[in-house]
Amino acid sequence: MTSSSSEPEAKRYFCTEPWVGMFTIQTNQDVTFCPCFLKMKIGNLKESSIQGVWNAEPLVQLRRSFSEGVLPEPCRGQLCPVAVGANDE
Repeated sequence: MTSSSSEPEAKRYFCTEPWVGMFTIQTNQDVTFCPCFLKMKIGNLKESSIQGVWNAEPLVQLRRSFSEGVLPEPCRGQLCPVAVGANDE
């Protein structure tokens, strides 16, 4: 007899966007990550270099969460395929 767990396996989330995604740069030089769904302001090019923006704490936190398989708080409630689970295998 094989044993099976009565609890479903925890869903693991992953998104490549925090590593390879697109930024938008507004005319006031605000930099926004995930322009289609999240629209998260992560910096301003008047105040920081592009490298500084790339390593901004909000983006680092997104990378950390996805590395752990956790849907980051800012992504919850979004309609992107990752948040709604549309890329399940």
